[in-house]
Amino acid sequence: MSYKLVAVDLDDTLLNHDLEISKRNKGAIEEALKRGVMVTIATGRMFRATKKYALDLNLDIPLITYQGGLVRGIRSEEIYYHKPVPLNYAVELLEIIESIGCHANIYIDDNLYVKDLNEEAVEYGEMYNVPVNPVGDLREFMKEGPTKILVIEKSPKIDKVLDVLQKNYSKMLSLAKSKSFYLEITHREATKGAAVAYLAEKFRISPAEVIAIGDSFNDLSMIRYAGLGVAMGNSPEEIREQADFVTDTNDNDGVAKVIERFVL
Repeated sequence: MSYKLVAVDLDDTLLNHDLEISKRNKGAIEEALKRGVMVTIATGRMFRATKKYALDLNLDIPLITYQGGLVRGIRSEEIYYHKPVPLNYAVELLEIIESIGCHANIYIDDNLYVKDLNEEAVEYGEMYNVPVNPVGDLREFMKEGPTKILVIEKSPKIDKVLDVLQKNYSKMLSLAKSKSFYLEITHREATKGAAVAYLAEKFRISPAEVIAIGDSFNDLSMIRYAGLGVAMGNSPEEIREQADFVTDTNDNDGVAKVIERFVL
């Protein structure tokens, strides 16, 4: 099979545990681009926290950010696809999240808003190098639906939130963990799989010609969509079982090894 599009997750996939792109991963992507293969990043991160990696890799097709909630041009910053959480649902969700005692991030216009600068908010801002804006009551602050809501909490509270939301909102929203302590909440059509499909159709590429590489539950939709769905070696067993191929870990150039084997 001749693959034409590679969609790769960022954290715990393309990035190592130092949040860096290894020389081998970068080299493999650069060689794929030279051969005319399209490469994009598909991440739950904000666009502003993803763009620098795309520029470093010299990518030139739109990025998939916010879990698939926003597909945006790297240099033009043109918005191709935006599916925010409906405002009425967002208000209800925040009430549930706060009642269980969990922290929530909301994202509007590529800006991050929180209730207050607690430990979770400060750590998140420092980790991803993005400004954090405390605004008090998030439900009162919102005048439009957020691109994404992120719950940051350890078990068992985050599992309780997920359980409640799955029972009441699973048909209206996309709910997926990206880390054990991150619960990503987006529009039901805002998944990595839907966004990869959008790009593939835009560039007249069939699913069979797509490689999708990821490590966690929020990557499953694109792993299932792609002709070659790849799980990282550091993925949970449930993810590896559903992939077509399992590569090495993010600290051992797993992305490069996929590209070298199936593209180069």
